[in-house]
Amino acid sequence: MKWAMFFVLLAGINSTIGNILLKISRKGISNDSSLYEQYISPYFLLALTFYALNVILFAKALDYLPVNVGYPILAASGFAILSLSSFLILGESLSFIQVLGIFVIIIGICMLSYSLTT
Repeated sequence: MKWAMFFVLLAGINSTIGNILLKISRKGISNDSSLYEQYISPYFLLALTFYALNVILFAKALDYLPVNVGYPILAASGFAILSLSSFLILGESLSFIQVLGIFVIIIGICMLSYSLTT
């Protein structure tokens, strides 16, 4: 079970890295940019690589977890990590309500994880 949570957490981190790289890849892109300029940048391709790692790691986690527990944990941890990362790395705003929501997400992750041990 510990390995499952490890794989889910790693998958969430890879998803976060992919999302941050995707946001970075969109900087300086205009509506009249070519398809090549929009989607074949190094940051965009690296984002796809991290998304692929996310899928591989989550698939491994599903060897140990039911999907109805694993996916909510993946999504919730990904949301929490991404919110904090976008604030720290990209300088995006993070309101009090959003911080409160992150704590609610973390409580939900703990509740889902606890249900696995009972």
